[in-house]
Amino acid sequence: MKKLNTRLANFNKKIVGKKLIIFGTGPTAKELMGKLKLPISYLVDNDKNNWDQSIDGYKVFNPKKIKTEKKGEVVVVIASSAVEDIAEQLIKMGLKKENSFLTSPFLIDYNKQKEEKNLPKLLVTAFGESGGLWLIDLKEEKKKRILRGNCRGIEAFRDGYYVVLDNVGIVKLNKKLQEIKRYKLPHSQNLHSIALDKKRGIIYLNETGHDRIGIFNARSLKRTGEIYLGKNKKNVLEQHHINDVKIYNDQIYVSLFSLKGVWRREIWKDGAIVKINRQSGMIENNVVTGLSQPHSILFDNNQIYYCNSMNCEVKKGRTTICKIFGYTRGLAKKDDTIFIGQSKARRLSRFDKDFKIVSLDTGIHCWNVKERTDHFISLPADGIFEIKLI
Repeated sequence: MKKLNTRLANFNKKIVGKKLIIFGTGPTAKELMGKLKLPISYLVDNDKNNWDQSIDGYKVFNPKKIKTEKKGEVVVVIASSAVEDIAEQLIKMGLKKENSFLTSPFLIDYNKQKEEKNLPKLLVTAFGESGGLWLIDLKEEKKKRILRGNCRGIEAFRDGYYVVLDNVGIVKLNKKLQEIKRYKLPHSQNLHSIALDKKRGIIYLNETGHDRIGIFNARSLKRTGEIYLGKNKKNVLEQHHINDVKIYNDQIYVSLFSLKGVWRREIWKDGAIVKINRQSGMIENNVVTGLSQPHSILFDNNQIYYCNSMNCEVKKGRTTICKIFGYTRGLAKKDDTIFIGQSKARRLSRFDKDFKIVSLDTGIHCWNVKERTDHFISLPADGIFEIKLI
């Protein structure tokens, strides 16, 4: 409501003392005229069937009539969903945006939103075809692949980023996203997320294929220990499938597919987010249980957010705050905008029958919570794992 009031105030300033023409005769125009008392001169419309008609007491003309007006004395208000086409039409008539023509304040102009907002750049790890580390400039809508391969975890440190590259190990980048060094680790560990404990200078790396979290010195990347969550250290196949790890308030949090180790039996209601005791390496507390393939733990203002991926949703605590038509994995937040990764669905049989539509696209949802808008940025990859704000 606050943003709408700001838009209305700016709109009213720009029409003061001007001859007002409304471009459009449909529901959008009627909404504008119904909600605001405007000193309208007349309406114009591209549909010739509406010419010479009267709407709410105002006559409708051919848009060519605008050419007869003195440009400095008139303001045309676009009150139609065809904003881009009409704007181009008015520009060809010699009118200037935000000077000679405006968009109805009740219409969302995404291009204007991009200009007004301090949109962040995103680093996105992806895997499969065209997988790698992608840099996305939301304002310019430009995408650039920095690394190639199956990228999963990413963590920022003072001078750059650590990126987990499957079947390789950890790639260290500087702030300019230039590769500094590769730390090769043994293959067949199914590496996932990475977290930096800045206080202790320790890196935690999920070695998902062995149900353990490797502990590394943050400077040398030398492995110094492990936290093992499995029941039997001789197991070849992991039982819990730990995927994300986060450090928050000096505590270690992990998301996993199954507490009881039953996910390989296609049991998908045993996922959890747990807190790990740093000294014992044991699960200290079950933060949230009963989940279906949880990923992407995020803490913001002491609230926990995460993706309940198989249910295609984002949750805050135990409450579902967003549900989309694709597999949710990758989560970031800035102010009122939540960035949600969407991956291609690999096994449709696993999705609940309530899903009438399942998206096969991969990309990022830029969801503005307050304005209830979503802008989707596609990526040419099979899956997204993590999103990091720059």
